Amino acid sequence: METMVIITHIQYFIIVTRLNVDYPAIIGRCQSALSAITGAENYIAWSPTCLFPHLGSAGQSAVQLCFGFMIPCMAAVVVVVCWTLRRCTWASFQPFRSLVHADQSLSLVHQLAVVLIIASFILYPSLCQTALGMFACYIIDSGAGAFKENQKQRCYHGIHRQVYMPIGVASTVAFCLGLPLIYFLLVWRCRHNLKDVFVQIKYGFLYVQYKPRFFWWAAVLQLQTLALVAVQTFGRTVVVRGVYVLIAWL
Repeated sequence: METMVIITHIQYFIIVTRLNVDYPAIIGRCQSALSAITGAENYIAWSPTCLFPHLGSAGQSAVQLCFGFMIPCMAAVVVVVCWTLRRCTWASFQPFRSLVHADQSLSLVHQLAVVLIIASFILYPSLCQTALGMFACYIIDSGAGAFKENQKQRCYHGIHRQVYMPIGVASTVAFCLGLPLIYFLLVWRCRHNLKDVFVQIKYGFLYVQYKPRFFWWAAVLQLQTLALVAVQTFGRTVVVRGVYVLIAWL
């Protein structure tokens, strides 16, 4: 459970250091090194659009956003496959006592469900960043808005309104709001049996680090992460002074 706390704080560090603020160089290097650990991919070091150099700005923005959703999903699939191989092939090798209890108490399907929940918890900032990025726009000299991923595209007009906006709304509801709601419902329905060993094996990572009366705090923590990601995403489109105002408001 301490690992989840550490990962959460690393995610906060990465989100805050991505704000449009002039940090010391050492902060940027630490941010880049830690991004790969938590699923907060760093497009500064590598961009998927490099694989499609022949595409125009509209095509490259579409590739960028598609990979923004695909990379976390692919990471979750890899984790599920690795866990399945561990369960089916190396079940006799149990270096951790918690794995022994999990294998004895939970079926493979239940274990994979728990693995997906943990993976979504870790990858949540990355999914939120991509979802909210659908609405991020730069204000250009003429006063009109330009889509952050494709500055040749006017915001809330044309393909941005017809394609990106519906995807943004759906992904915001599904990922940004849906995942915290799922975390809350999982622990809420077990709120009278939180000390049960079977419940702790399944959902303990969501509540055991908090006081019993705050068993739902993991969902609130994710909403706090969502607020930080929103400041990071939209803060890139405003001047530094505006970022300070957003941080102060948060």
